[in-house]
Amino acid sequence: MDIEEFEKRVPPKAKKSRLEPFHEQIFRLREKGYALWQIREFLKENSLDISTESIRTYIKSRTKNKNDISKGKSSSKTNSTHSETEKPTEHDEDINLEELSAKQRREKLADRFINPDNTNPLLKSLKENKK
Repeated sequence: MDIEEFEKRVPPKAKKSRLEPFHEQIFRLREKGYALWQIREFLKENSLDISTESIRTYIKSRTKNKNDISKGKSSSKTNSTHSETEKPTEHDEDINLEELSAKQRREKLADRFINPDNTNPLLKSLKENKK
């Protein structure tokens, strides 16, 4: 049996996303800085009523596979502003975050925001009380 016969007999299992026809427009709007709710409005005006969460998931799945947009642009505003201003530590360069589990990635990213100097007076007093 050749591939043509197989294709005639067996329909593909994977479903195409309803967003697939708008792929280029979605990523172009995202690159220009449009918010997900604005992209949703664009899609709604083009007869596709879909949730912003579905759009976010679509973008995330496509950027994970193809790096269409930088990671900062595909994440929320707060994450992108922090990632642009923070400096990676010497240990961050050695570790590929994509190889870590979700929990390890969250912990690694959280470590970037935690100040190693205990400048919080409440934390200092709690540590002193433990001694």
